[in-house]
Amino acid sequence: MKTARGSLIAAAVLAALALFLSGCATRGEPSPAEAPATSQAKGPSPSEILAKRPPRNPPAFATPGDVNAFISWAGSSTLDEREAARKAIEGARQNAAVAEALVGEFEKAQKTDHSRALLILAILGEMRSPVGEKFLREFVIRPLPGTGTVVDGEILEQTAQAMLQAKAVDGLAYMRERGSDEVVLFVVLRHPSRIVRAEAIIAFLWNQGDSPEARRAVLQYVRPGEEIFVDRVRRVQGEGAATFNRKLAEYLKAHPEALPPSPETFPPKRERFGQVPPKF
Repeated sequence: MKTARGSLIAAAVLAALALFLSGCATRGEPSPAEAPATSQAKGPSPSEILAKRPPRNPPAFATPGDVNAFISWAGSSTLDEREAARKAIEGARQNAAVAEALVGEFEKAQKTDHSRALLILAILGEMRSPVGEKFLREFVIRPLPGTGTVVDGEILEQTAQAMLQAKAVDGLAYMRERGSDEVVLFVVLRHPSRIVRAEAIIAFLWNQGDSPEARRAVLQYVRPGEEIFVDRVRRVQGEGAATFNRKLAEYLKAHPEALPPSPETFPPKRERFGQVPPKF
């Protein structure tokens, strides 16, 4: 999950760093002299443990009383359990009571448990229920907090809500309904947060299959100077580094302004301080 500060960094800058790292030589294992000493045997990695765990069926998801257990299960589910989760969520699409319970849990979590709140928004988006759509449309245009904890000029509560609204706009774009699409395009044009506007652009394009028609539609709403988000590259599941890096290279060629500045170099120490060392 992105941090509040990390979410403000342009995705292209992070992608450029990924390109640089992918071209670096792979480091080998440390030599015995470099390796930290330990008396304990090396244990299995988390991925190895999860690979040995048999897939779990999702708990019941049919009444408001089932909602908390299902959220907890979804939060610890693995990729192998993804389809089972989707089927369970789809089965509750017309269950207004369950959707309303999810909304209630989100309202409690958004100020106290950011990760849980993001997960609930993901479930609501996947559910594509009328109740969920109505809530997401309302939440995504809620005013951002104007006061709160300020760090380096940033209001942390404001950034946190913007990140939640970006997740909500993902769900609206996934619904692919005329009304939800209109809200997504409204967000592209009018939302005060660049975080949310950028996510609305890429979510709209992704859920419209990156079609030329979708690109023309979204460009009618993109703010001047934010066209770069229309071309933003993304790495899809199963895509290798070579394919992604080719896309990234083309992107950076088209948008050199996304490249980070070259590292600043300093003159040698003696030139900086003169030939005569300071007496103090």
